Amino acid sequence: MTTYRRTAAVERTLVGGRLLVLGLDHDTPTELAGSAPTVWSVLEHTQDLAGILAALETIYDDDPEIISAGVQDALRNLVEADLVEEQR
Repeated sequence: MTTYRRTAAVERTLVGGRLLVLGLDHDTPTELAGSAPTVWSVLEHTQDLAGILAALETIYDDDPEIISAGVQDALRNLVEADLVEEQR
């Protein structure tokens, strides 16, 4: 089972609800967009894909396939930004 874990980071919510996350090993913050801020928040409490999807399905009233696509895209971007570690 694949799990995801947030790396050590500092986050700041800006005016308009935008979320910046600065990994402790990085020089430049990353602005989270789309589903990423919600996924980032959910990762504080659950780390497996099924749990992340279940949490977002309670937040968003949308087709589960659309939610799944958004979550997987957000996780891919968070992993590429070194803000989340993927563990298989």
